[in-house]
Amino acid sequence: MSFERMKERCPHHQLLGKVMLKGHRMIFPRVSQSWGGGVASIEPSNSAVVWGLLFELTYEDIRSLDAYEGFKGPAHPNNAYDRDVVLVQKGSTDVCALTYIARPAQARQPTAQYMGVLIKAALANGFPQKYIADLQKIRTGT
Repeated sequence: MSFERMKERCPHHQLLGKVMLKGHRMIFPRVSQSWGGGVASIEPSNSAVVWGLLFELTYEDIRSLDAYEGFKGPAHPNNAYDRDVVLVQKGSTDVCALTYIARPAQARQPTAQYMGVLIKAALANGFPQKYIADLQKIRTGT
C-alpha cells in the first residue's frame, strides 16, 4: 500500500484507486528478514474485508514484483508467494485483480514499524476509520 515501495519496485505503475476485498482477512503467515517480523497476506474469511490499492502494471513491473515476492512460476515448490486473481470492489464496480498470497512459513506477529507503515498508508489513502482502527489493534512483536 506504500507509494514509495511501489515506485521502487514498479516504476511504470499507475494508481487506479482504493479497493475492497470482501470475504478475506489480513494475516501474517511469513517472517520477513528485512522487517524482523511477520508480513501481511490474506486468507478467506466470510465476514471480513481487506482494503488495498489497485495498480495498473506493465509486464516489466509484474516481473519485478515476481522477483521481489519470490514467485518463480505457477506451482513452483520454492515460491514464497503465489499469485492469484481476486475480485475486488472499486466503488460500485467489481474488478479482477492480481494479488500475491504468502505461503505459510514461520508465522509471527508483525513489528510495530511494519504496522506503522501499513497504518500510515491506510490513513494516506482514506481507508475507512473502522478498518484503520482494526489495523491499530493488531498486536505487534518486538
